[in-house]
Amino acid sequence: MSYILYLTSYILLIICLFPRLAYADISTNDNWTIEVNDVNITRDIPISDKKKQPANQSYSLQPSIFLSINISNSIIDYGPLSPTNQIYRTSSLNISSNNKKGFIVIAYENHPLNTTESNSFIPDSTCDNGSCSEVTSAIWTNTLTYGFGYRCDNVNYNNCPIDFKQSDYYKQFSDNSKNEAGQIVMSDNLPLSNHEIQITYKVNISKTQPNDNYSNEITYIAIPKY
Repeated sequence: MSYILYLTSYILLIICLFPRLAYADISTNDNWTIEVNDVNITRDIPISDKKKQPANQSYSLQPSIFLSINISNSIIDYGPLSPTNQIYRTSSLNISSNNKKGFIVIAYENHPLNTTESNSFIPDSTCDNGSCSEVTSAIWTNTLTYGFGYRCDNVNYNNCPIDFKQSDYYKQFSDNSKNEAGQIVMSDNLPLSNHEIQITYKVNISKTQPNDNYSNEITYIAIPKY
């Protein structure tokens, strides 16, 4: 009997601007630019007053900030899987900003890869020695180690967390369904132009994994530093 299941991760991009005396709106899209122009703001705006706006809107804050972000694909299709056949997929994340103090990008999943019809799921990997988590990376090469995880690789600058410096080291995405805090996947302390990283998604299943269609959402949030 053949053994096939299908996996999909849907990618979301969000930008947050949190200056000391103002809150800007959150915008989402696959590819967009936010330009922040000069305006005088003299009072705090409660978080509850924030509203979503179209991604092509301009936002006014003091001082002027430009921040753009682009991801290469908004859907990660893993295709059919078979036991112990490790599957890899990649996304490229590109950021430009004139913010003098740089930025961070945090990431999290809404839940592990699962299917709502049968309540089956693919657990987040704990890597070969059982020690990796959303905050700790570890080596993952064994075909008998199952689950879902990711790693970050620098493309043109050193923006990935240092714990991915060793090859074949992976982490779990923070699980929002467990109220785990999003973790930094990209950062810089200076203005930047076209800084790029590559995120590798990895999944491996056991012979006991039920056949079904599995999916989840991965969210990336770009935040300028203040």
